[in-house]
Amino acid sequence: MRINKLYLENFKQYKKSEITFPDGLLGLVGKNGAGKSSIFEGIYFALYGKFNLTNDKMKNDHADAKESIVVSLSFTDDNINYKVVREYRGKNLTAKAELFINDNDVPDIIGVSEVNKKITKVLKIDAANFKNSYFSEQKEVTALMDLKIGERQKQLRKMLGLEKLDKLEERIKEELKVNRIEVENYEKQVLSNSKLEELNNNKEEAEKLIIVNEENLEKVKNELNTAKDLYDTIKKSLVEMSIKRDKYNEYEKKLAVNKNSVKSVTENINNIAQQLELLNKEKEELTELLPNKHKYLELEKEYEELLKIKAVYTEKVNLKNRLTEKFNSKNKKDEEQKALENELNKYSDIDNQLEKNKIYGNDLEKLLAANEKIKIEITSHINTLKQNVKEKSGRKIKLEKIGINSNCPECNRPLDEIYYTDLVKSYEQEIQKSSLLIEEKNISLNVIENEIIKNKNNQKDLAAELLRLSNKLRDKKNLLKDIEKLKVEIADLLQEMEKGKIEFEKFKDVSFNDENLKTVYENKESLKILYQKAVKIETRILEIPNNIAKKTENEEYLTALINDEKSLQNQLSSIGYNDQEYINLQAQRDEKEKIVEEIKDKLNSIEKELIKVKNEKINIETIIRKNDELVIEVETKKKNYRIKEKLVQFIKDFKSKLTSTELPEISNLANKLFFQITKGRYTDLKINEDFEFTVIRDDIKVPIETLSGGEKDLASICLRIAISKRIAALSGRMNMGFLALDEVFGSQDQSRREELVNTLQAIANDFKQIFVVTHNQDVEEIFPSRLLIRKNGNFSSIELLKE
Repeated sequence: MRINKLYLENFKQYKKSEITFPDGLLGLVGKNGAGKSSIFEGIYFALYGKFNLTNDKMKNDHADAKESIVVSLSFTDDNINYKVVREYRGKNLTAKAELFINDNDVPDIIGVSEVNKKITKVLKIDAANFKNSYFSEQKEVTALMDLKIGERQKQLRKMLGLEKLDKLEERIKEELKVNRIEVENYEKQVLSNSKLEELNNNKEEAEKLIIVNEENLEKVKNELNTAKDLYDTIKKSLVEMSIKRDKYNEYEKKLAVNKNSVKSVTENINNIAQQLELLNKEKEELTELLPNKHKYLELEKEYEELLKIKAVYTEKVNLKNRLTEKFNSKNKKDEEQKALENELNKYSDIDNQLEKNKIYGNDLEKLLAANEKIKIEITSHINTLKQNVKEKSGRKIKLEKIGINSNCPECNRPLDEIYYTDLVKSYEQEIQKSSLLIEEKNISLNVIENEIIKNKNNQKDLAAELLRLSNKLRDKKNLLKDIEKLKVEIADLLQEMEKGKIEFEKFKDVSFNDENLKTVYENKESLKILYQKAVKIETRILEIPNNIAKKTENEEYLTALINDEKSLQNQLSSIGYNDQEYINLQAQRDEKEKIVEEIKDKLNSIEKELIKVKNEKINIETIIRKNDELVIEVETKKKNYRIKEKLVQFIKDFKSKLTSTELPEISNLANKLFFQITKGRYTDLKINEDFEFTVIRDDIKVPIETLSGGEKDLASICLRIAISKRIAALSGRMNMGFLALDEVFGSQDQSRREELVNTLQAIANDFKQIFVVTHNQDVEEIFPSRLLIRKNGNFSSIELLKE
């Protein structure tokens, strides 16, 4: 996996920042709180949509409430390019996620859960293992060393996934308890043999009753069919009489409708005649209004022409104002350029000063390293002398206690006065000599320590000066950029002014008189009411031909209605419908219908009895079948119980095998790295089965906790890298692609820092990208590539620097 690009918008300290990640070793440099660790949080959040705190803590406090949180990550895995975009919108921070594959313009996958599933499938590692494998959070590289054995064991088991297996084992054990109770309950529900025999006898009785009821049912069905035939014959005659009655009623309704229509059409003819009379009067009035209408239209046309001329004149005035503004702007920018060029002259010697101070810093670093080496040698010599004083003092005290008449504690020969005296004297001389040497060495030690303090103070002063000069150099670059920007802006203004002058020539003959426009408008408005009245009358008199046609049409329709009324009267007389005959047929139908219903009731009674007996048979068969299924279910659950027992034992064996296999693998990988960094001083760095960390130093196995602070941190880093590689391998990833380490240089001297960097570069085959966070300015120059992270006001900024 390779991280290509990260975009952060309103995410924690970042307003809008885009980071392009190079290959190799990359340092993330900046002060505490600048936002270095937030970059790792952004990568993790983009991939898995997880954030350590609540979502409202993810958004920058100074971002607008309407603004969204956007995190976008581009990465490559197995030669395929991916881009995942996560966005949180609105007051409630509603989550949205999209995944683009192979640089597609439209998303291939949409939705938070769908994107999470695809990312996990592509990377072959879940969120927890990804974090344990790829990331070593701030101070976490040494955290394992400081834990007690029990807590350390728990943490490592969690990293290796053993904790999940523990939970799985406990869950299966709980299921076994439930399954055992289920089997016992099911066995209690299985029927006895005597109960089964009773059910089979009841089933045979039900089958006999079913045969009897089916024979009775057939007889009653035949009776019902005969009664229905008589009922249908009478019903058919009644239907024919109903058709005649409906037709008779229909013609009566049509006749009533026809009479209403005659009345309505007569009223319409009278109304149209009145409207025609009014319209003819308005037509005479229109003749007097037409001259005023024509005058109004002429003034309307003249007014529109004057408005066009005014628009052209306004454009001329606006163009002149814009040219004046550009001229003033160009003069102002000329003055700004001159001021910036004067300011630039103050920074002429910044580059030389910066280079001299860097050379001085390198000399100080070498001198400090040499003084530290001398300090170690003097301290070692003092400790040796003190040990000698302690040893000789002890021997002298022991000799004085045993007296002259005893045997020598060293050679076991008898002591005499001369030998005793010489031996005591030799001890005293050696003690005195060593004590004098200790005093001399302490003086030398004080001198060298003062020199170290002095050099470190000089380093601090130099660092402050370098920072000051770097800021000035940055200011110089910014001035150059501002000057170039002004030159471009001035050139653009000159070009725009030249174009404006050419365009202004087109309007030199344009003029306009507002009073003339006002006079035309007033004359036009004075005729507007008469114009509108004339237009309305013209519209209304257009209806005269239409009204004449409607009057003629209604008169013709009235004649047709009168003829239809005579025809309907003749048809009504020819239908031949009789009310009494219809009533008699209804009575006969009701009598036959009653007989049919009585036979149906008898039939329903037999059918219910038959259904009841059949249901009893089905219930008996269901009980027998369920009992058979219950017997099979008991055997199935017993089989599942035995399988889960075997699974619990398999998990136990697998955890034991995983521990015995993975701890040696982790130890082997960590030992190779530690051996390389310490140049062979330490060997056999390992985690034993009791989760103790040990290493061989000077051919003696010792706990890692006994190492110096810097060496213990180095061992922790080696172990953490080894653990990361094994966790990734267990998750199915043979090549991790990148590794992120947070604050790993804190306790290392310059030499060890360089060795650590060389070691990190040496593992590039496994980690094409290695990201290291540090706030220590002493290590900035070690990295071939650096991300410089600064906090500017309420937001952080990022700058990529390369050698």
